[in-house]
Amino acid sequence: MHVIREGLQLRAGIGHTFRGPSFSELYFAPFNNPNLRPESAWSADLGFTWRTPGGLEVRSSLFAVAATDMIRPDASFVPQNIARATITGGSLELAGRLAPRLGGVINVTATRAVDESTGAQLLRVPFLTGSAALHVQVAGGTLSALATYVGNRPDIDPASFARVDMPGYLVTNLRFALGAPEQGQWQIGVDNVGDVQYEPIAGYPAPGRTVFIAFAERF
Repeated sequence: MHVIREGLQLRAGIGHTFRGPSFSELYFAPFNNPNLRPESAWSADLGFTWRTPGGLEVRSSLFAVAATDMIRPDASFVPQNIARATITGGSLELAGRLAPRLGGVINVTATRAVDESTGAQLLRVPFLTGSAALHVQVAGGTLSALATYVGNRPDIDPASFARVDMPGYLVTNLRFALGAPEQGQWQIGVDNVGDVQYEPIAGYPAPGRTVFIAFAERF
């Protein structure tokens, strides 16, 4: 990290990762492939963080990944090695306190993920995603409104094994947390407030509107 001037920072990084195939990918029939090779990837990122005098924080980043033998499912859901794949993109995030009791964060990320052998977009990787959250301190607790957007992405139809384009979706959730986790915290929430019908993975619908009450304590 490099401080360009007060309130403005530059971040940069480069790394190499390695992942061997999991036990289920190798041996969990019928969706297994005992001939899988380990995948490896080089990654690089460059980003800026700007803290405004008003307390807001703007974060932007660019990223790139070059992968060899990436493990991904094929049309019949059997994992295969992709000889070469590249993932490039960028994100923009704005976070901060908007009022004494009100804070929030919003993020937008664009990703281009391509199988270099075929030129096709990698399965289940949307080009555009976004999220937003608002948190308000009320009545001794925290009320939160959360929204998540996932754009169009390719997938495999589990019935025909054909490649399909899955539509994007926007889901909102509400939370009210009372107390601290260290002392015991009650949480009341509503997931999928709009009762949106969507499939994160083709053929697997997500639950509709769900109301829950939970208690958690950290030891």
